[in-house]
Amino acid sequence: MVAAVRKITAPKILSDLVLWEEELAYSREASGTVKATTVSDLGTPLALDADHKVVPLPDDGSLVCIGFALTARAATAADTTGGLDYIRRTAILKDFGIVWPAGISAADKAKALAEVEVRGVVVRASA
Repeated sequence: MVAAVRKITAPKILSDLVLWEEELAYSREASGTVKATTVSDLGTPLALDADHKVVPLPDDGSLVCIGFALTARAATAADTTGGLDYIRRTAILKDFGIVWPAGISAADKAKALAEVEVRGVVVRASA
């Protein structure tokens, strides 16, 4: 008799996204107001909306990418200050750790990566 095969999916961890970062207090950011409806997973690209609130990067390229979420966050009833750590500058990230929005085009991905690269965030292909 053959035993059933179990498939286990491990939760994402920080090393799935971050290959290297400068000093924690320099590469990471936790300030800013996070919009109430914001839901993020580890690796979600982030942007600032018209009200300067942190939101997930939309799939249409209409906002500037400011970094990548380091923590998961559920939607809240009200805007919050802090509570969402993200890589903002001087780091090397793994491409497979990024959770791009569904429907984003290759051109909009390239635009987002170029926007964070000016701050020293480099995304490398990884296996």
